[in-house]
Amino acid sequence: NKIGTKGSADYNESTDFKVRWVHKQDPKARPKSSFSADVYIVSSNYNKYNAISSNEYLSNTFQSSIAYQTSFGNLFNFTANASHNQNTMTKIMTVTLPEFTLSMNRVYPFKELGKSPKRKWYKDIYISYTANAKNYMSMPDSLYFKPGWLDNLQNGVQHRVPISMPIKLFKHFTWTTTATLLDRMYFKYFEKEWVNDTSMPQGGYLKTDTIHQFRNVFSFDVSSTITTKLYGQVNFKKGPVRAIRHVFTPTIGFSYNPDFSSDFWNYYDTYYDANGIEQLYSMFQGNIYGSPPSSQAGRLTYNFSNNLEIKVPSKKDTITGLKKVKLIEDLTLSGSYDMAKDSLNFSYLSISGRTTLFKNLSVRYSSLWDPYILDSAGVKQLNQFEWDVHKRLFRKNSVSWNFSLSYSLNNDTFKKN
Repeated sequence: NKIGTKGSADYNESTDFKVRWVHKQDPKARPKSSFSADVYIVSSNYNKYNAISSNEYLSNTFQSSIAYQTSFGNLFNFTANASHNQNTMTKIMTVTLPEFTLSMNRVYPFKELGKSPKRKWYKDIYISYTANAKNYMSMPDSLYFKPGWLDNLQNGVQHRVPISMPIKLFKHFTWTTTATLLDRMYFKYFEKEWVNDTSMPQGGYLKTDTIHQFRNVFSFDVSSTITTKLYGQVNFKKGPVRAIRHVFTPTIGFSYNPDFSSDFWNYYDTYYDANGIEQLYSMFQGNIYGSPPSSQAGRLTYNFSNNLEIKVPSKKDTITGLKKVKLIEDLTLSGSYDMAKDSLNFSYLSISGRTTLFKNLSVRYSSLWDPYILDSAGVKQLNQFEWDVHKRLFRKNSVSWNFSLSYSLNNDTFKKN
């Protein structure tokens, strides 16, 4: 692109480009694998000077994806992805190149152990595995391939191994205990230090050094849940409603993770700020897969799910003469109690629900309710219950409603007319 007269002060010359590539593999070519590509990369000013349609001229976001999937041994699934997201107004380009995922289907290591005709609990223990590796970068497009551009690269490898043991209790209860092992593999970590400088407004600044060295970050957590289903139904011989059916699904659980900020793990460090107060920080904060939790947690969790439906007369059903109408597809109450905390042990009470009206109108509801009072500024929770101060169990924190309507028009819609 040449703008202005060559040799004049306002003369400007730049090079722009556009790459467009679409590819889709025939599923019959390789039944166990697939490859697809949808690439659309443009330089910031390409459409400003070279657009061939108003739609191109007005477009400012572009996305690309390349994906390869395959499976082998009826046990493993492998995917490789590359993606790109670009905004020509903000000049920010985000690139993931590449990302690999290897997952293993459930394996029952003790299923064939012993020849007892009775079903043993240990035969239901199963193990699965997922590995994920990613290179990720997000910065202005003008900085790519410039000196030091690789300093913005974030990468890492994460291994996840859940081991689950489901047990059937008294025929009607399912008790599932899961231990999840997580291993993060990083190639850099961070060290922070407060540097005193009287020329700065805050009296100094926080210095962060990037240490390029391989570190293995291991963590784990344990959870256990018990669940069942309770059914209740009331039938009526006459009237517009012939039956009311309620399904209640209670789930009680417990989860635990240790404090990974202790010196034993060496995942966290401290520095002293301008006021001489010791501050705890994670040496892996900002890395692509995060860092282990910095506090111990032992949570008792509860989840109560409800489904309500009725049966009404129907002329279309020639067998039973009835049809089901769902009044509430799901209404769930959930929350937790953290035994490891010394205060504010109860979490928010979460209430969510969904249903469908007139076959096309979807309604969703969600809300959070706080059992604790707030300070005089209305910002911070205090360790006093709403019931003790205001004689109410909960205080409304947030409520949201979502309505969505879908309707399809096709040839069958107009056939009667």
